[in-house]
Amino acid sequence: MLNEIKDVGASVWISASAGTGKTKSLIDRVIALLLNRVDPAKILCLTYTKAAATEMLNRLSAKAQSFSLMSDTELTDALSELGFDKSYLQKRCMKKV
Repeated sequence: MLNEIKDVGASVWISASAGTGKTKSLIDRVIALLLNRVDPAKILCLTYTKAAATEMLNRLSAKAQSFSLMSDTELTDALSELGFDKSYLQKRCMKKV
């Protein structure tokens, strides 16, 4: 699914049973969209319940907060797990001091 997550030009629909990783996949997708500078107002995630929407928001916030506390190396490794190569991350996300 990594290719679909990174393809910001396409819409993604995730439908699966409970406990299969849907929320993680959606959070990874939102992070990929934001890394590609997609306007947050253009990102839509639908859920069936307010509890599910709250869970997604909490996970996204926690992941963003964890990124802000990571070293450059840890951040590069974490985002590489989403399928972004290290040169892309260095160009788009990190500034050399």
